[in-house]
Amino acid sequence: MTWNIPDDAFARSVATFEGFCQLLLFQDIVDVSFLVDLSALSLEPEAIELDILYEDDDLLIVNKPSGMVVHPAPGNWTGTLVNAVLHHFGFSSEDVHRLPTACGAGPTPAELRPGIVHRLDVGTTGVIAVAKTVASFSVLSQAFAEREVQKTYLALALGGRKCFLGHPPGGGYVVDKAIARSKSNRRIMGVAETGGRPALSRVRALAKDREKMFVEVKPRTGRTHQIRVHLASEHTPILGDETYGWQHINRRADVQRPMLHAYELSLNHPSTGETMTFRGSMEPFRCFGALVSAAAYAASGARVNGSLIGWFGG
Repeated sequence: MTWNIPDDAFARSVATFEGFCQLLLFQDIVDVSFLVDLSALSLEPEAIELDILYEDDDLLIVNKPSGMVVHPAPGNWTGTLVNAVLHHFGFSSEDVHRLPTACGAGPTPAELRPGIVHRLDVGTTGVIAVAKTVASFSVLSQAFAEREVQKTYLALALGGRKCFLGHPPGGGYVVDKAIARSKSNRRIMGVAETGGRPALSRVRALAKDREKMFVEVKPRTGRTHQIRVHLASEHTPILGDETYGWQHINRRADVQRPMLHAYELSLNHPSTGETMTFRGSMEPFRCFGALVSAAAYAASGARVNGSLIGWFGG
């Protein structure tokens, strides 16, 4: 059940708000939404350091850290990538209109997502593109919508199915499962028994040890939480994923976020048409050095005979 409550009404009893009364049972979930006039909010530039991989007059490519939200939204109005980008461009809050926005309506007004043509989850690290002009925004948005942009993710997962092993570069096991919001918890996604939105991911194991598997994932579609849901559905959840993972191992490993990294982004430049490929560093996986070294070896096209090859950077 859901009530939408104005900010100034929080002191009143939710169960009797505006004369409505509902008997709550043990373990009932109450979803409270505060009605905020999002159109009245202003974007403020913030001096947040960015790891910039590339920049020209049309686009900006950033290596996003874990913990950074891409754009302002309820619960995260500041400290986002958008706030950092505005500062990087030298904009004031009155200059936000100089960055392009989407025309379509969404859960967050387009004005709070200037330049954003795709997104990464807050815990996911890696490569993300920002459009700097109206023309580049249009071209890149269309390229993402028509699945012309090639995305490669790396993930450290638990378990690992044998069907992920033995695939050459460019290949992989295809997970083709539609995704929809959970009926019991609208904040999470799941594989849809019926309906849902089509979702396809190609998974290839790069290295493994007794408990973990380092995988390369190439999503063909871009559904919310797609890689996390697909891997979990194959009994290979991402290490550190509190929503879809194995909590007892997450606690033992003391990992504070999903070990998912947007490693590579390949797209056609919005002005020149040149194919450009951007890669993020492997730094997020440094503490899992042996597996990462084996994975790097496999990604180069060589076969991995055995589970561990050397140490990261060695």
